Amino acid sequence: MKRYISALILLSAVRFSFAQGGLLLIDPPPENKASISFGASLFGFPREPGSDSLSYLPIPAFEWMDPSGAFLSTDLGLGWNFSARKDLQIGVRLYVDPPRNDQQSGKVSGLSKIPWRIERTAFANWWPVEFAQLQSSVRTGLGPNEDGTLAEFGSSFGAPLSPSVLLGGTIGMTWANGAWRQAFFGVNTTAAASSGLNTFMAGGGWQDFQTSVGLEWKMSPQYRLDARLDQWRLLGAAAASPITQSRWQRGFVLSIWHDLN
Repeated sequence: MKRYISALILLSAVRFSFAQGGLLLIDPPPENKASISFGASLFGFPREPGSDSLSYLPIPAFEWMDPSGAFLSTDLGLGWNFSARKDLQIGVRLYVDPPRNDQQSGKVSGLSKIPWRIERTAFANWWPVEFAQLQSSVRTGLGPNEDGTLAEFGSSFGAPLSPSVLLGGTIGMTWANGAWRQAFFGVNTTAAASSGLNTFMAGGGWQDFQTSVGLEWKMSPQYRLDARLDQWRLLGAAAASPITQSRWQRGFVLSIWHDLN
């Protein structure tokens, strides 16, 4: 089962907040002592929700996992997996939610800035069979007034292609409350006057449908390379918003890791 879990972790753990995703899967806690890994990651993500162009962010990568279930990671944030079962994960985490700067593109020029926020996430994942898992998460504290909420539901499938290569895939959907969607996809009268866009009220509802594919290559006992491609289709008010440049959104993650343990 460990090889299947590793393939699913590849798909879930690196769903970066810039890519509008909260489905995550945490490595089972180490049995005896904390594990530490470090490396480098390159993220590609939409410049803002609804954008048709990507921003790129290279960052150093770090991950610490404790036998208690606590974790600290550039990919996952700061959190705790409370479950000791290998087929069940239930926990919480804190992570950063990126800003929207009104200078990033012409579409959002004149709209209100949205600052960095600390998001709070509750997650639950379960393996009904060893090669597949069901995922869910609820993220709160989002948007300019910290009243935005996103709920995500999905399923991941994974399997080893060889002793050193793992392949996995994920499908999922996101629901957004009205506060979050109005903040990122709505246009009130003040914003319409300053931006030239038509007013638009974006109520709550299904936000997007997501698909991902990922690959992990274990280059040696200490080094591994992770690659992942994401694509999601905006739905409902998010797809119809005058802010939206493309209903199809995309992103990627490329990481190299050195495991110290």
